[in-house]
Amino acid sequence: MPTFLAGQGQADMLTAREREILQLLADGMSNADVAAKLFISQETVKSHVRHILAKLEADTRTHAVAIALRDAMID
Repeated sequence: MPTFLAGQGQADMLTAREREILQLLADGMSNADVAAKLFISQETVKSHVRHILAKLEADTRTHAVAIALRDAMID
């Protein structure tokens, strides 16, 4: 677990919106698909993805999804 998140529960690592976006990515959606579904811009989706990658110390979106599934952050 990242040092700056030590002491936080796994459910608290990501915001509700970040978990929602991560779930949609796990479902195979592109940034454009996520943006359309959530009525936000693609730039906002990209920003959320950057935050997710940083918080989970993941190298790629696929890596982030794998971490989230392993740690039961998403279904």
